[in-house]
Amino acid sequence: MRARANRTGPDAKGVFRRMTRTSQRKPSSEGMLTIGALSRAAGVPVETIRTWERRYQFPVAYRKSSGHRIYPLSSVSRLRRVAEAISRGHRPAEVLPITEEALDKLLAAFGSPPVFDSYRMPAASRRRESQAAIPDLMDSVRHFDGERIRRILELQWTRLEPIPFLDKFVAPFLVALGKAWVKRRIDIRHEHFASGRIADFLCEMRRPYEEGARGPWVALATLPGEPHEVGILMASVAFAVAGWRVIYLGRDTPQEQLALLARDADLRAVAIGVSKASAGKAAAAVRGLRRALPNRIELVVGGEGASATRGIAGVRVSGNLLSLEKWARSLNAQVGG
Repeated sequence: MRARANRTGPDAKGVFRRMTRTSQRKPSSEGMLTIGALSRAAGVPVETIRTWERRYQFPVAYRKSSGHRIYPLSSVSRLRRVAEAISRGHRPAEVLPITEEALDKLLAAFGSPPVFDSYRMPAASRRRESQAAIPDLMDSVRHFDGERIRRILELQWTRLEPIPFLDKFVAPFLVALGKAWVKRRIDIRHEHFASGRIADFLCEMRRPYEEGARGPWVALATLPGEPHEVGILMASVAFAVAGWRVIYLGRDTPQEQLALLARDADLRAVAIGVSKASAGKAAAAVRGLRRALPNRIELVVGGEGASATRGIAGVRVSGNLLSLEKWARSLNAQVGG
């Protein structure tokens, strides 16, 4: 009985696949919505809907003769209820694959008014609410509570679009984490634990975008001696969201290896992360890398120490993730025609 009640494993996924195959018949009389209209009606961000569609095959989209994607009006109710369950602490992987009946029972067990209206707040209000969750995340780090960290990250990812999630939630948390370490409120073991959990989460969130990416290739890395990796991981998500194909090399990548990769792969850009800790030696390293790369390849530098490379010919300094994603989308559109 216990195994049958817990339908979040392989069997549940099989049930959901059967549901989605059955639902491929386009409703003949049901109203249809664009993804923007569906987002506004359900109170779930557009990028969150796209992520769920890629990963969990819900909501199911249909194509108009023009090629635009539209969604059944009935998707609104389920999206609202899914959002409510997530706001109660459940993970998307636990609620999106289950049947309507199972979702009804799950929500009925709460026995209190729905809370999904937090998803329908204006974007600025959602960002403020997300920033208020940073102390909870810090407390989870202090207690090495990996499951709680994941639930907090998943909830904020669901409430926010990907770039605001990175820029308005993850980035401020990393700043708070650094300050806590400087003031000795946490130790290096806490910082490493938190960075590892966030890195795992970002890699997982990037994957659905990579699977459908058809844009240019970008390699992302940090140069030797750079101790921090999460910033360049955040940039990799921004590139993936913008439709780029990502080659992620991680920390301590020698310049010559990036130059060899540029020779072996059809790269359009190389992105380097520079933290404050390595800003003093960043300029010389970036100049050397710029000389080693073909002129056709864009060299992008970001991070708190990136300003040290400003003014180097052929180097684009990215001020923040929002500007990086806009630039990446623009170049992707140019390359793709």
